[in-house]
Amino acid sequence: MRYAFPAVGRTGVSNMLFTWARAEVFCRRQGAVMLAPRWTKFMRVGPWLRGERDKRYYLNMFSNAGMIGGLGREALLRLLPGVEEGASTVASEGRRSVIWFRGMEQFFNPFLSEQPLIAERLRAITNPAIVRRVDEAAGVSSIGVHIRRGDFKCGGHTIPDAWYLRAIGAARERLPGVPVRVFSDASPAELAFLKGVENLRVMPSAPALHDLLLLSRSSLVVGTSWSTFSMWAVFLGQMPSLWHPRVPPPDLMLPGTETPLLLADVNNG
Repeated sequence: MRYAFPAVGRTGVSNMLFTWARAEVFCRRQGAVMLAPRWTKFMRVGPWLRGERDKRYYLNMFSNAGMIGGLGREALLRLLPGVEEGASTVASEGRRSVIWFRGMEQFFNPFLSEQPLIAERLRAITNPAIVRRVDEAAGVSSIGVHIRRGDFKCGGHTIPDAWYLRAIGAARERLPGVPVRVFSDASPAELAFLKGVENLRVMPSAPALHDLLLLSRSSLVVGTSWSTFSMWAVFLGQMPSLWHPRVPPPDLMLPGTETPLLLADVNNG
C-alpha cells in the first residue's frame, strides 16, 4: 500500500488546493490512499497586521472524507519512508511508502483533464454544513465578482476600481438582469465605489471555502488577475470569465483549458 500526503504548507486555501489536487489525481491513477492535509493554520499574524476580514485559520472547512487523518496519519508519516513527488521510485511497485506533494507545481497543468474528478472530490471533502449553505444560495443565476485586496495591496497587484465597474457593465451586457454578487476581503470603505450599482450584493463574511465554491457556481465570473482564488472558481465552474488584461491568467496559470476566458474586451482605458 502506498499513501499520498499533500504537504500544503502555510499558504492560502486556493494555493493549498494545487498540492491537494495533484495528490488526488495520483491516488485515483495509482490506487494510493490519501493522508489528510493539515488544513488548519494557527498563529497567522499577517492577516491581523493587514486588517483582513478572514484570518485564514481554516477551521472546520474540510471533513476529509475518505482520507486518513489524526493519529493514523501521524503514525504513517513517522513510520513509513517518504518519497518526493516525481521521484523515480514513485513508479515502483510493492513498496509501502508515503509520497509527498508540495507547492503549486505547474499550477493547473497536472490536472487540467481531471476537472470533474477534482470538483467531485472537493465537494466530498468539504464540511457538509458548507456544502448545504452553498447549494441553498446557488439556486439563482448570478454574476460573481471577486475583488481581492488584503495582501494584494502590499504586493501591488490590486486592480483599479474603475475597471471592476466596466467589467460588471460588460458582464451585464451578456447576462441582462442577472444579479451581481461581490466576494471580497476589502473593507466597506474600499468597496464604496460599488454604491449605485443596481442589483448588487456584497456577500457577508463566510469561510473562504464557502465563498470559493459559491463563486464557482456563478454564471460568469469577473476575476482578480494574479488571484488563484478567482482562477480556482473558474476552473471548478468552467464558466466564461473576465480578467484585467494587465495579467492574463490563462497564459500564466490555465494553459490548455477549455474554459472560455474573455481577456481584452474590457480594457483599462
